[in-house]
Amino acid sequence: MSYPLEQDVKTQKIWLFFAGPENWLDEGGERDFSGDILWSCETHTRPGDLALLYRKSIDHLTSDDLVKMFNMKRELAEDLKARGLGKDISTVWKVISVKRWFLPMGWKWPAGCWVQQILRISPPMKLSELRANSTLWRNWREVRSNFHAPGRAALEIPASSWKILSALIQERQGVKGVNKSPGQSLNPMEIAREKHPRAYEKWSPEEDRQMLNLFKKGFKPGEIAKQLGRQSSAIRSRLKKIGILE
Repeated sequence: MSYPLEQDVKTQKIWLFFAGPENWLDEGGERDFSGDILWSCETHTRPGDLALLYRKSIDHLTSDDLVKMFNMKRELAEDLKARGLGKDISTVWKVISVKRWFLPMGWKWPAGCWVQQILRISPPMKLSELRANSTLWRNWREVRSNFHAPGRAALEIPASSWKILSALIQERQGVKGVNKSPGQSLNPMEIAREKHPRAYEKWSPEEDRQMLNLFKKGFKPGEIAKQLGRQSSAIRSRLKKIGILE
């Protein structure tokens, strides 16, 4: 499966999605975003678009608050605070499909997008880093307003800003030999294949058999992924698709 080196501005948009602490934290600390997830988005978001996940601040929450709100261990809560998480971009998603009707009860946004994680940014990219980039500061208005977007489910990232962001993310991941020019856009599939050689390749019947055999032997999705050269999220999605996992 190929992926364009440059954003196709006619067919593809890049978005900034938002996550409050209640969305990116759970009792285990940072929420695992592998697998398909339904997320709030704008009505003109389209399948094939990419989205960066911006995790909002937890500066206003104490360790005691985190323990009470998420039922997490105190040591974990204190570690989260010490690491200064929040106000950062942690994940790149690909939009798989868009729902505008029959959304879950209480859904307050205009649309919902089914997304799949294609890259986890480690360590997360802080808003302060983006604000320190003079070009982003000058050309991306929302950076100057700290991504303040009342009443909006997502912000569209300008193509010029995406070129800079993709280069920064690529540098963050330590990827060598892929899109080395700062003017080129991030190639998430190529980056995924640096660690997972079979990422996004079509599944073969033999791979399905191997996956099922390993699963029946008690191997966890992450362990199966290593053996098959796939991502953990792909193993979980495949097991769900064939009815093994709910």
